[in-house]
Amino acid sequence: MTVTTPPGGRRTATVQPGPGREHMPFKTLEGDGKALTVMPFDAETLVAAGTILAGLNPQISDVRQSR
Repeated sequence: MTVTTPPGGRRTATVQPGPGREHMPFKTLEGDGKALTVMPFDAETLVAAGTILAGLNPQISDVRQSR
C-alpha cells in the first residue's frame, strides 16, 4: 500500500490486493486526528455487524504511516 498527499492535502491510498483479491475495491476514510483507514468493501458489512472490530487495533486499520 502506498499513501500519498497531493497538493490540496487530501491523502489517497493505493492498495496492491493479495492473490485472489485483485478485483476487490477498497474504501478509504479520513478520520479525526488525521487517521486514514482503508477497508476492503467485503469487510464493510462485517464491521457494521460487529463481527470485525475495525477500531479494536488502530495500528492495523490506520494506514497513515504506511509507505
